Amino acid sequence: MRRYKIILWDLDGTLMDTGPGIFAAFRHVQKLNGWPEIDDETLHSLVGPPLISSYMNTFNISEEKAIESAHLHRLYQKQSSYQLSTAYPGMAQLLQALKKRGYLLAVSTLKGEEIARKTLSAGNLTPYFDGIFGVTPDHIKARKSDIINRALNAFNLEKQDAVLVGDSRFDGLGAWENNMPFIAVTYGYGFHNIKEARTWHPLHIAPSVKDLSSFLCKI
Repeated sequence: MRRYKIILWDLDGTLMDTGPGIFAAFRHVQKLNGWPEIDDETLHSLVGPPLISSYMNTFNISEEKAIESAHLHRLYQKQSSYQLSTAYPGMAQLLQALKKRGYLLAVSTLKGEEIARKTLSAGNLTPYFDGIFGVTPDHIKARKSDIINRALNAFNLEKQDAVLVGDSRFDGLGAWENNMPFIAVTYGYGFHNIKEARTWHPLHIAPSVKDLSSFLCKI
């Protein structure tokens, strides 16, 4: 018997390797503003966190300037760089198997919602999802927990009906703030090792899509 009714998914570094598109957008905005070039290590750390705070912390700018930069970033992704993203091998098969078992599947991402839809379409994953929830123009400073709540409310479900899958502390925090279970993956950009993931007391830590599939198909 299935334990949960819905599985919520982070997008960046969990469902898809969106790094190349995100890197391109950051570099685009950096060049537009004449800011110092971002090194590769810093770029990798920017996949997943809230976009506005990433710009504030990386370039030491005001929130107002960061909001403007985030708009330019999302515009660039929406127009072109979303196409650089690819689904992780085996992910489509996993989602298909979960749908056959009767799960509702939804994306809960800190990515702009329109960009998230385009990105999932580019990775051929859209058909597997019953809902796609991200940052919207009227709520640009949304936290992960806010987006999780939107998803649950859309399906009229309670927190105990859901589990979140994600690759970063922002996912762990979003699950914790909603008092819901969390499954961590370490093949993405957020958690660099099992020790980091354990901080959030996940139900399971998956080092690969294959391992994630084995676990999810048992719950």
